[in-house]
Amino acid sequence: MRTDLRLVDKCDFIILDHDPTVPTVGTIHELVVATFEKKVILLKYNKSQLDAFNPWMATFVKSHHFFSTWDAMFDYLEKVNRGELDTSYWIL
Repeated sequence: MRTDLRLVDKCDFIILDHDPTVPTVGTIHELVVATFEKKVILLKYNKSQLDAFNPWMATFVKSHHFFSTWDAMFDYLEKVNRGELDTSYWIL
């Protein structure tokens, strides 16, 4: 647990690949810490699993940081990297 939380401390942003069929143990704790540290949280989900989606996960993620495909997330990250989007919340 200490290692996982230290990694949250050191990261610039979090990518969560949420699969509701896989039990999580520390993920919520890591998201809480990331939120307190004002880290950007990006969430990848599978549309076919929305009926089992944990709504608690969504409370930590801004509405424009949900991605149903990896390509959509990578496109978004490329735009952030190029400065094409408002990136003020990416700077601590």
